Amino acid sequence: MQSALRLKTRDARLHFHAGMICLALGDLPNARAALMEVAEINPHFSILDSELAATELKKLQSLPVN
Repeated sequence: MQSALRLKTRDARLHFHAGMICLALGDLPNARAALMEVAEINPHFSILDSELAATELKKLQSLPVN
């Protein structure tokens, strides 16, 4: 994911996957940042994954920032 993101492409799906990977790894600050980027780029990027992205971002935003 880091290799793909280093190109600075503003693609909501790419950032969504990065956020989900970070979330699965327990990297909450980077998950939050990636999902915030999704919301900024296009919160309706996918009929399948938009709701999941918004739900996970809401959960992450309710946690204290480390």
